[in-house]
Amino acid sequence: MEPPSRSGVVRIRVAAALLAFPFAACSPLGGADPPDVLLVVVDTLRADHVGSYGYSRATTPRIDAVAAEGAAFEVAYAPMGTTTPAHAALFTSKEPLGLGLVRNGLALSEEAVTLAEILGRNGYRTAAFVSSYPVSRRFGMAQGFEYFDDEFSVDSSRVRDPIWEQLRVEGGFDRDGSATVDAALDWLETEAPASPLFLWIHLFDPHGPHRRPQRFEDFFIGPGMSRREQIIARYDANVRYADEAIGKLVDYFSESRDWENTLVVIVSDHGEGLFDHGWQFHNRTTYEEEVRIPFILRWPERIDASLRIEQPARLIDVLPTVVSALDIDAGGASFEGIDLMPHVHRSVAPDLSRPIFLQRPYPAAKAGAATEVGYGFGVRRGAWKYFEAADEGRRELYDLRGDGTEQSDVSLDSPGRADAMSALIQEWRTRQKGGLAHSVLTPRDKAALEALGYGESPSR
Repeated sequence: MEPPSRSGVVRIRVAAALLAFPFAACSPLGGADPPDVLLVVVDTLRADHVGSYGYSRATTPRIDAVAAEGAAFEVAYAPMGTTTPAHAALFTSKEPLGLGLVRNGLALSEEAVTLAEILGRNGYRTAAFVSSYPVSRRFGMAQGFEYFDDEFSVDSSRVRDPIWEQLRVEGGFDRDGSATVDAALDWLETEAPASPLFLWIHLFDPHGPHRRPQRFEDFFIGPGMSRREQIIARYDANVRYADEAIGKLVDYFSESRDWENTLVVIVSDHGEGLFDHGWQFHNRTTYEEEVRIPFILRWPERIDASLRIEQPARLIDVLPTVVSALDIDAGGASFEGIDLMPHVHRSVAPDLSRPIFLQRPYPAAKAGAATEVGYGFGVRRGAWKYFEAADEGRRELYDLRGDGTEQSDVSLDSPGRADAMSALIQEWRTRQKGGLAHSVLTPRDKAALEALGYGESPSR
């Protein structure tokens, strides 16, 4: 069946979905006024380029202000450096491998239960405004949202490739984050949705190609910079641009809604290489620069200010944490992530030994002189981080205590530890059944591929 056309904005009827859930909409928090929930995902944002995570440049003053009023998880990870799988993990609390969503270009199955569906069935209005094609409704990201805006014009898109992941892109590919926030603010002014509201904002600006007003580049680019330094400075300029868009959103909520009773979640879907390991972009490795992300929670009524949380966090922890914070019924949905609220409230000790599993896309991304073949998996446990790619005969082990940028592979020096980390991955893989994702490749896509000379070649 052909996927729905990309008309830009869709109002999704959720009545049938409500009937499918085994519980009725209920009031969270035992009758207290439920908070709005604001989820902001900043695409391609590395944790170490955020001020509240120690970055020296003033890239994120508005994000930092939110973090200062809440909790920041010092160590947080995306499951892979790939947009659609990472978002699917966030919204379902399932690992991409278990969802069968191991690369971009695949769609989340309707069988999956999402955060938006759970909140909608607990009395929340649900709306989303996204900034790029990989998180459009074609890939299942609209599931559970009453209102979903993915309107990208060709003229405003920075990405102009007509084919992406073997799919024909109809219309534009992305839009400016400021335009996305403006669309959300227009909707909020027009609809004036009553509380409680769940609003998801996705910003794409740190993702290349970088094209921002000159005043942002002038803020970071200086004379005498090397080519790499200029690339990093342009990346930082785009981060600052996204941060300014977040500021507009915060200002609106502060002035027009109950900001003090708003649960804010700010995360990224993955990072960016910036040549830390010879690679500028993402979607290729499990190194820190690609998978280490910011993870910030703010809700003054329930979360103390200026908290630094030691418990390692993952995108799959977002859903159970929000459900717990709101004290709502998940309707029997199962989660692979954990509830982080006990760690926010300091009622339990951090579990630093909990493994965090990672993977690269499959098939592996092909770019430049890339030689990746087959599956690649990683795991972090405590201070140790391990990666293996069996088809390449490759494995790497790093002690992050003295090698936080993963430059010194010690797998040959510590084969026993490498074997133990590998065993963790094998046991985890046996629990990931997969099979829920599906291809959205249509006859029209196939014809377009053939016309452009792509045929049945792997995704680029």
